[in-house]
Amino acid sequence: MNKYVLAAVAVGALAVPSTASAQLPGGGVGYAKTIGKVQTSKHGKQAVVTVRYSCSSGDHLWVSLKQSHSGRRDNRISREGSGEKKIAATWLDSHREVAVCDNRKRTAQFYVDQAEPGKYGHLRRGVAWLQFCVTNSKLPEAQALTTYLPKWVRVR
Repeated sequence: MNKYVLAAVAVGALAVPSTASAQLPGGGVGYAKTIGKVQTSKHGKQAVVTVRYSCSSGDHLWVSLKQSHSGRRDNRISREGSGEKKIAATWLDSHREVAVCDNRKRTAQFYVDQAEPGKYGHLRRGVAWLQFCVTNSKLPEAQALTTYLPKWVRVR
């Protein structure tokens, strides 16, 4: 994971949302909601997440899914650094996806895989820890995270 995303996630965990971005349940920022279950392909080494979201600004998107070996909820996975520490048995992500930030609610599919270094394992039926982050590199670091959705999602 690059240091920009690590900083954004850390900021997101501590950030107090401005009036422009509402607090999401579970500690998120902005507006984002998953639609349906995560769909896997290529023997669980790729997946698609459908998200309805809105953002006023942003030029970087990061989507991440982590899962335990059993596919059951393991709250240690939701902690920062669980991917690098190999607490999760599976970690798929993408920095290559694009979010359109124009204040309109949009529904889009976002793909995660193992194309980027350090990703491993394969998703199975059960639940996975999702992090959906939109950041704006033009804003000061404390305000860079414009949309952040951390939550457990169903995988099929």
